[in-house]
Amino acid sequence: MDTLTQNSQEQRKKEQVQKSDNLIETTISGLMAKQMLAHPERLAIIDGETHIDYKRLMKRVNEVAGELHSRKIQPGSLVGVCMNRSWKLVATLIGVMQAGCAYVPLDPAYPQDRVRYMLENSRAVAAIVDTESTANLCSGVRELMWIDTLGDHTDSTIRPSANDLTYIIYTSGSTGQPKGVAVEHRGVVAMRQSMRSLFSDEELKGVLAAASVCFDTSVMEMMGTLSLGGTIILAQNALELTKLPAVDQVRTCVMVASAMQALLATDKLPMGIRCLVFGGEALKRSLVEQVYAQNPKLRVLNAYGPTEDTVYSTIAEVSSGTQLVTIGTSVPDSRAYILNCDLQPVSNGEAGELHLAGSKLARGYLYDDAMTKQRFIEITPSDLIPDNRLYKTGDLCRWAENGEIEFLGRVDQQVKIRGYRIELEEIESILELMEGVDAAAA
Repeated sequence: MDTLTQNSQEQRKKEQVQKSDNLIETTISGLMAKQMLAHPERLAIIDGETHIDYKRLMKRVNEVAGELHSRKIQPGSLVGVCMNRSWKLVATLIGVMQAGCAYVPLDPAYPQDRVRYMLENSRAVAAIVDTESTANLCSGVRELMWIDTLGDHTDSTIRPSANDLTYIIYTSGSTGQPKGVAVEHRGVVAMRQSMRSLFSDEELKGVLAAASVCFDTSVMEMMGTLSLGGTIILAQNALELTKLPAVDQVRTCVMVASAMQALLATDKLPMGIRCLVFGGEALKRSLVEQVYAQNPKLRVLNAYGPTEDTVYSTIAEVSSGTQLVTIGTSVPDSRAYILNCDLQPVSNGEAGELHLAGSKLARGYLYDDAMTKQRFIEITPSDLIPDNRLYKTGDLCRWAENGEIEFLGRVDQQVKIRGYRIELEEIESILELMEGVDAAAA
């Protein structure tokens, strides 16, 4: 072989390695796999009395991905995951992404009709289950896979790219049916990057994972933490916090304000917590002071963001004595604009609708081009708004004197209950299906 040919082959090998490295860095599954390879003995998940290191987690992830490939489930397919809350659920979600597919989270605690609707509407080609009850919820799907009967497969070389889907999360729909938000890898990677700037290594050593997988906070708790080499502590819900065997190891807690209020009504805040992240509903100053009274050394963050902008869009650090609790300013890779009905920026103190832009924006609504065009609008970039794609949040906001965003309410009928978005039209449509009901109002 002449020197020129040898050099050419070596150059191609370097380019292939570089391309592979770039692919890892642009997908959330690749970033998690990188942590698993770098720190195999590090603790990844605490599930009650069970401790799972990154090596064991990676083995299970590869088995899930390998099983999907062995069944000829094509990359880009949607796969339903209907499992009870355990470390195997976490591994399964990652394994679906590792296989180049996107997961559709199906919480078995949700109403049966809603679970079946999400599975059917998503057109998932397969569903992974763990018990007879979850299998019944997913009956009728083409491929039904039992998590405890997976073969001893190894993962293949198929990998997703930044623009491939990671998951479909369903939110309440104004048309009377839930709508699926399609989120790509690039959005979750951008969310992970903002987490890296927000949380210290100490705060990532024990992140409470209590949100339902149908709620996108779970993506931050699970995928974000693991992609940064941290440890997640599983709980069935946030109110279990003080009863967990590993409660003393919890360092960061993410929850809605009403859940914290309920927790403090019966228990004290664990002193090991270093950071509290509130989101999903308005945070009151009285609760902030109540938290600081119990532990003046922790950090309190108030986060805001719709599923359509990959978990969180803005964040504020709230100190004790703060007079006005805002939702802060944009996190990295997200941009916030408060616009009037003519899509022009409002003056400071003037109310307008909050619009979001940046790399964390979702692809849109699954199989619903009309709704996608209505909410994800295309504009001509300008000096004031250099983006060409904006998401209309429907939230009424204004710029406070300190340059942060003050949340004022909604421009429509949407309400929030314990952090979950509820469109009143969806409630009305269900009521009108009842025998003897001609019209309904919520």
